[in-house]
Amino acid sequence: MMKHIIPLSLFLLLPAALSPAQAVPAPSAQTKVSPDECLVIGNEADPVKGTKLYMDAIAAWRQGLKQKALDAYEEALLADRGVLAKPDEGLAIALLERYRDRVSTATPTAGILCRQGFFENVISGNLEASIAEYKKAAVAAVATTTRSTAAREADRLQKELEYIRTWQAEYRRKIALQRRRDEAEIAFQGRVETVDEKLEALQDERSELEERLSYLRDQEREGREMLMTSIQRASRYRRSYYYPARQNQPDIPPTSYPGPSVGPLPSPPPGAPGPLTQQQSNPPGPLPPTQLSPTPSGGDYQLPPDGSTLSLFYRNRHEAQENESALKSIRAEITGVERRIEEVDRQIEKAEKERDLLFNPPPASSPVPVQPRQVPTTPGIRE
Repeated sequence: MMKHIIPLSLFLLLPAALSPAQAVPAPSAQTKVSPDECLVIGNEADPVKGTKLYMDAIAAWRQGLKQKALDAYEEALLADRGVLAKPDEGLAIALLERYRDRVSTATPTAGILCRQGFFENVISGNLEASIAEYKKAAVAAVATTTRSTAAREADRLQKELEYIRTWQAEYRRKIALQRRRDEAEIAFQGRVETVDEKLEALQDERSELEERLSYLRDQEREGREMLMTSIQRASRYRRSYYYPARQNQPDIPPTSYPGPSVGPLPSPPPGAPGPLTQQQSNPPGPLPPTQLSPTPSGGDYQLPPDGSTLSLFYRNRHEAQENESALKSIRAEITGVERRIEEVDRQIEKAEKERDLLFNPPPASSPVPVQPRQVPTTPGIRE
């Protein structure tokens, strides 16, 4: 035997001014909820029937039979509120939109207002709209039961809304507090990273300066050896120039001077230089005019021949001057590097203290108590 679903819209056409006995028909085998009955949370009356109607609604919805699907889905909700927990494939929102259109285009009954409030609550979660619809239903209701049910549901949702608003305010406060903590942590980590980068850069610079200082000290040692070598060569050739007769003599210790009792002083004394030769008395003058010396002061000039003692002295003397100048430059750079290392060490120490203060800030100082002001008393006047 086939069962026919009675559309809910037929019940909505009944006049709202009828008495409860006339407006609410006796429950049939298909529907146990009156159109004027206030729909609220609960009342899971017939799960078997609700499930069957739900399946019929889904099947009609998939076939594109929108009105039939919505009627069957609404009947399923009236039979069993638990249908709301099942996947609806968009039926719930479509049913809510249909009720919104009905409420806005016609004068709704208390039952329609209650259902609108119920769907706003359980489908969209719009408690403000749900409370408003239940309050309208309480005003428009004729039956005392419908009026009290609508008013009671409106009060219950109002309390729930106040709790939700309190929870949301507390949640926003916690979120804001957590955001400030996160921002403070990010700022703290940024300061730590800045100090760490500064420390790393200073330490890298110090390592480079130490390597440079070690290299310069090696250059200083080599430059000092080269300078001493060039000075010794220049000195040897200079002495050979003044004492040419003795440059090939073997090393013989000088004879000691016996003193005045032996006789007259030898001329020249032992170890003293002999008389200057003609060449030594007239050493070569300034160089002849060249590209490097365009304005000679006058006189006849003659360059010493290459390989001579005098030319070797000139060459080694010039080399000694260049080595001395290079050694001075190296020593000046060493002094600068050492000073820079000292400055970097001070900066590293300062940065390490700054980093320690980030992790171990000093305790906040307690405010200094303000001493009460003493009013001077005038002698002879009693208070």
